[in-house]
Amino acid sequence: GEFLVVTIDAANMDMNAVNNAFKNSSSIRVRLKIDDGVNSMTSNYFSLYRDPEYVTYPIISYREELPDDRESTPCFGGRIKAEVISNSALNNVASSRLMFVQDYSAGLAIYCNAPHGFAFGDILTIDLSNTTITRYDGILEVTNLPLEQIKKIGHKDIIEPKEVSIEDFLANKYESQYVAIKD
Repeated sequence: GEFLVVTIDAANMDMNAVNNAFKNSSSIRVRLKIDDGVNSMTSNYFSLYRDPEYVTYPIISYREELPDDRESTPCFGGRIKAEVISNSALNNVASSRLMFVQDYSAGLAIYCNAPHGFAFGDILTIDLSNTTITRYDGILEVTNLPLEQIKKIGHKDIIEPKEVSIEDFLANKYESQYVAIKD
């Protein structure tokens, strides 16, 4: 098939170029550029193929889908791999259909089409195809996600909270994430 060509600056390793390319193509040609100011090198092209079972996008790429001035938008699809950080047994969610998940990049509220049964520490892959991202009570949320699009792939007994400053917490820089306030 036809390839979309992507060049990645290896010094910054900005994988957003690859993620964005995969939004529009199932195969891409990639080359790395390295320039340390003294020496410069560009690799040969190599091919990457998107396999929907294994490719996941960082949650932050979905958070960027909905500008602050919009109420909702169709999701571009794809999958996320994330850990559940809400716990209905501790009553920190308002509905058995709601859960909060996070990965290394950000957090996201997920509102399922039925009660889900996932627990704190469950590791999931979530297919966001044919869903909508919306702001509900100011929180970014994927709405009415079918349970069939969620797959439990593991469990962590301990999830360490991200340590954040009180200033960043109050500025809502860690929306929908598991955090602890630093002293």
